[in-house]
Amino acid sequence: QTFEGHEGLVLCVAFFQDEQRLVTGSLDGGVRVWNRETGAQIGDALKGHTGTVHAVDVSGDERTIASSGIDNMVRIWDAE
Repeated sequence: QTFEGHEGLVLCVAFFQDEQRLVTGSLDGGVRVWNRETGAQIGDALKGHTGTVHAVDVSGDERTIASSGIDNMVRIWDAE
């Protein structure tokens, strides 16, 4: 499957526990959620970092996404 939409190198990926969705972080500062089967982006890109996103993770209950970036910030996103 191909996931297209980031405008820069993708540096990190994490799967939701259901393994039907994944989240990616990129050099473009965006965090995106994807449908694993279709490759379609789910919702809008999560924007807030002012630089490269280095890490992403999904909470055990799949309600929250955490991302960290070169901007020295950790951001918490609602995954629903």
